[in-house]
Amino acid sequence: MKEWLSIQGEFKKENNAIKFIGGDAPYKDIQTNEMKDGSKYGILLFDENFFNGTIEMTLEFDDLCEGDEAEIIYNYTGDTNFSCVGIANTFFKFEYKNFNGNWNLNKCVGQTTLEKCKKYLLKAEIIGSILTLFVNNIKIFSTYLKDPQNRTQVGIWARSKSSITIHDYKAITEKPKAFVVMQFGENYNDLYQDVIKDVCEKNGYSVYRADEGSGTGLILNDIVSAIKNSALVIADITPDNPNVFYEVGFAHALNKPTILLNEKSQREKLPFDISGFRTIFYDNSIGGKKLVEKKLTQFIQNINLNIPSGYFTEK
Repeated sequence: MKEWLSIQGEFKKENNAIKFIGGDAPYKDIQTNEMKDGSKYGILLFDENFFNGTIEMTLEFDDLCEGDEAEIIYNYTGDTNFSCVGIANTFFKFEYKNFNGNWNLNKCVGQTTLEKCKKYLLKAEIIGSILTLFVNNIKIFSTYLKDPQNRTQVGIWARSKSSITIHDYKAITEKPKAFVVMQFGENYNDLYQDVIKDVCEKNGYSVYRADEGSGTGLILNDIVSAIKNSALVIADITPDNPNVFYEVGFAHALNKPTILLNEKSQREKLPFDISGFRTIFYDNSIGGKKLVEKKLTQFIQNINLNIPSGYFTEK
């Protein structure tokens, strides 16, 4: 990370580190109209975009007061809409929360005693729908992301009455995974190998289909794990296959970006409960595969660029 900019609050460069300058910040309680004790806070962003992988930083609290916080920011779409995970000197010491005009606390654990001037290595691993927090290489918690992950810049959220020093901030991007759900068979194998897999790889995804697994456990466990760890699900729902619909439903429950494929001659209208998904209707022909290639590329690029295409059906 070379370039950074303070969006709110005061940060300054100090040797090879970044220091957040905190302080007292009394505020008026809008419910009681009374002045209350508070701390200065800040938001800093780096120049690198992030979507899937690991973000880490080493931090030190120069002093520790109740309510002091140092957290990794990701999924930042504005100063009133972002997520963060890290250390907070409150009743629970480690937390994951998001801000959308109000703070929403999604996960909080740990009642240990934090120490000032001690180095804490903070690492957030974001893979598919799963967020895992490590502190000093100890796994603190693993949980589902509450919001769809966007490709955005990353940064630091800090709050303190003193100051916080941050070293060695870096984001390590991992290629996102696309999980493909479809009935097995020669026709579907051709569509998968010649079109779906090729389009996904050209757009920066590694691709996985359930029959490509090499584990010795139950295939259902492999599928559930693959959907959790994927950034995108693509499903061909042409035949009425209950396994495919189960996997689409599970992806939907995780708020996973999902694209459906459907052969026109087999089904002209979608079942009501999936009619809102992005859907590509295609003909089982060379021209039909060209349409799938074109539309699938458009959909994936929209997801990659965070263009809010909404849910719509393409015929």
